[in-house]
Amino acid sequence: MTNTTTRSTARRLLLAVLAAVAVAAAQFNEPLPPEEAFPWIAFADAGSVVLSFQIPEGYYLYRHRFGFESLTDGIMLGTPELPEGRPHVDEFFGAVEIYRGDFQIRIPYRSAGAANEMLVRLELQGCADIGYCYLPASWDKRVRLAGDE
Repeated sequence: MTNTTTRSTARRLLLAVLAAVAVAAAQFNEPLPPEEAFPWIAFADAGSVVLSFQIPEGYYLYRHRFGFESLTDGIMLGTPELPEGRPHVDEFFGAVEIYRGDFQIRIPYRSAGAANEMLVRLELQGCADIGYCYLPASWDKRVRLAGDE
């Protein structure tokens, strides 16, 4: 089994475990902590950073509330490729698009140097169907860049 296959399998297993924990907590009608409500992993392949989400049932993210930033000198992010969202009418934002379940966001990057990893910042906001909305959140993750196996 290749390193790439092993990492891909490990990523899927991690997301499945996080989703199972999220579903169990949702049964008690208490909102999950944001890290469990909106689990994500980041990896790089062929000049892009890929953010992979597995949002548990009963939770959603706002498409228009995403933000992305490279915190690594010499690495610039391009225009993110966001999937089409589901239409949703929100009491605060009006007509918006949201994401539920599994989805990925691909962000091309350019490197001016020979960095083998980058620090990426993700900003997001979402809600739980039980009527609870989270404050905007910002999380950072280190991403090993493609070609550095």
